[in-house]
Amino acid sequence: MPGGVIVAGPGRGVAMGALLDAAGLRWQPQVAPEGALRRVVLDTDRLEGVVDMAPEAGQAARIVAEWRADEALKQGLLQGACR
Repeated sequence: MPGGVIVAGPGRGVAMGALLDAAGLRWQPQVAPEGALRRVVLDTDRLEGVVDMAPEAGQAARIVAEWRADEALKQGLLQGACR
């Protein structure tokens, strides 16, 4: 994942497993350790008040697509800088 990104958008939150599935990555659920938080969701209500977000912005497939586009852009910039 990129170093500085907000992985959130409108909606009820995105499960990490859904992000991994959307990215086509293999994973297996693990039993959480004693005392682990069961659910953490970033509330984007205030952010949505100042930034227009498409309804699909909080969906796993959209988040992964934006991440991949960002990575491709960074790679293109790095390759251009190395010429």
